[in-house]
Amino acid sequence: MTTRHLIDPKIASVLDFLPELDLGHESLPAIRAGMMPPIDYPGPVATPDIRAIPGRDGAPDVPLHIFNADPARPGRRASCISMAAPPRSAAC
Repeated sequence: MTTRHLIDPKIASVLDFLPELDLGHESLPAIRAGMMPPIDYPGPVATPDIRAIPGRDGAPDVPLHIFNADPARPGRRASCISMAAPPRSAAC
């Protein structure tokens, strides 16, 4: 059974460049056997420093997550900064 008809026609031609995969009950054990084993990480790679930035004009504070991949080196630039507005209340 094919599911190609479920793909957007604008991008379906990309499938011609990909190998066909049979993902049935019979083939999955062989596929899994060929996979690399999971990597055993020693622990958390980065620890977030969570801060709150004051919102403008009385708006709620915005949480700021700063991830430092090398906390042993203070003063180093952050590896990743993620900012997200707080969820809106139902009254908005």
